[in-house]
Amino acid sequence: MPEHQQQGLSFPDTAERFDMLEEQLAIVHGLWTEPDGWSYSGAHWQVIDALFRPRPPAPQGRHHPNLIIGGRGKPRMAALVARYADEFNYTSATPAAAAHAYERVRAACRAIGRDPAELTYSAMVGTLVGRDEAELGRRVDALLELFGHGRGDAERWLAERRERWIFGTPDQARARVAEFAAAGVERIMLQTFLPRDLEMVALLGEIFLG
Repeated sequence: MPEHQQQGLSFPDTAERFDMLEEQLAIVHGLWTEPDGWSYSGAHWQVIDALFRPRPPAPQGRHHPNLIIGGRGKPRMAALVARYADEFNYTSATPAAAAHAYERVRAACRAIGRDPAELTYSAMVGTLVGRDEAELGRRVDALLELFGHGRGDAERWLAERRERWIFGTPDQARARVAEFAAAGVERIMLQTFLPRDLEMVALLGEIFLG
């Protein structure tokens, strides 16, 4: 990855990054839940006689804070979610893709004897809305400029995002959220790429909160 090269940081291959993530999850979970003196020996990290205080507060009925794992829910990720997570967050998904990923996670839970209903199923969804087509068009232009696209070469880029984003007028936005809900999404995180556009943030509040 360019930013890793620029900062002199290593960027291992996918398999090794998953190995590292699995150890990180085991360590975080252990520090939260195991008694004083807990140790962990991994290929990348070791914890010896841990004394972890103060421990973070846990929601009612749980032994540790809510642990969210995000990704596409492919087999190895699904297994990590089933073992460690309280919430699975599918990132940048169509409703249909989210439904398939959730089923993979549920299957991974059942494989280790965990009730899939213990998990919250959420999605992080790109969001671009306008009160009408004219306002939406202005925001589309702003987004294309931000990502370095001109109108002439951006139609495919836009079309692909219209398939998986909350994209359009208020009625279209509510309809897309209903599609996500029908696919099993219990919580949506609205991802905006125009963070200084506070008018759009206010509009999102009107659309979804009334």
